Amino acid sequence: MRIRFPFPLMLAVGILAVQLPAFAAQDKDALKFVRIAADVASNVQTRSIDGYFAIYISPQNWTSASADGDLGPFIQAQEAGAARSMACLFSAIKNNAVCVYFEGERAYGLTALRSDPNQPFTSAAVAASYKPITRELLKKAPGKIAFSPVNIKLDNGQAVDGFLVKLGQ
Repeated sequence: MRIRFPFPLMLAVGILAVQLPAFAAQDKDALKFVRIAADVASNVQTRSIDGYFAIYISPQNWTSASADGDLGPFIQAQEAGAARSMACLFSAIKNNAVCVYFEGERAYGLTALRSDPNQPFTSAAVAASYKPITRELLKKAPGKIAFSPVNIKLDNGQAVDGFLVKLGQ
């Protein structure tokens, strides 16, 4: 009996261990793209990104995010693709935004906008601010940047990966 009891327990632990890396990989991938976007945001604007919210939109969330009030104009500026994703950083009052577009692992473009508080970003403004990514913009931001996971939901209630950005920690 003692031999049989540990086996089901070990089997359950083994199954759980096999499933855990899949969840960790999703968070790690989102964070990888958000880190790149944070570096770009630090290089493209003079304002500090401390206290910004970073949001990652995966290829699977692209369509639902296009209807979101805050993210929609940024999503609509680019066509959906099987490997297309985006990481955006928004100031706490949503008047500054930097979004970086990815094709697979490669950052290829960005939009950086500033508006008056409580003034939503428009698709026309996003399209006008689009720039291709350069090597200069991908340089590592000075100092240490920490990312704390936060709950972010689109207007339709769908959860997406989000992080609070803190500098110097």
